[in-house]
Amino acid sequence: MSTDFAQPVLVTLPDQRQLEVIRYGDPAHPAVLFHHGYASSGLSIPPNAELLAQLGLQIVAPNRPGSGRSDVHPAMTLESFAEDTVFALDALQITGPLTLLGWSAGGLYAQAQAALFPGRVAALHLLNTCLPWGSPKPTAPCRPAGKQSSFSTTTRPAWPNRFFAA
Repeated sequence: MSTDFAQPVLVTLPDQRQLEVIRYGDPAHPAVLFHHGYASSGLSIPPNAELLAQLGLQIVAPNRPGSGRSDVHPAMTLESFAEDTVFALDALQITGPLTLLGWSAGGLYAQAQAALFPGRVAALHLLNTCLPWGSPKPTAPCRPAGKQSSFSTTTRPAWPNRFFAA
């Protein structure tokens, strides 16, 4: 991956934690916000600078707490990460509605962001994402292992951060 394609930026959040944001493409182009999957990072974007230039887009990919150089947030929730992400967008002077992409578990974060900050969202695209585990309806047809995942997700929202921080 060329260094001119993926530009890591550290944003200092109000509580002094660092949030790493990987910025792809020309910052003058409209932004697409990419929420990475579980056990991955903002470096999940294929290195294709020519395609981004042709489309006239940039991709902004924050690393969730505990991923990349983002500091761990022991009490992180979907909501707190959405707030952190909006703060980072403001710090990068990315304003206005933008497209959200949520890949795999990142879909949960993209959905939370869209629900909490609808004025900042032009479109939401979910790519092979997870179900919103917050209600019993999506889990009704699931096997026991899926229901266990639902329980873990809703009762221990900061677990992935502690796992990756070790």
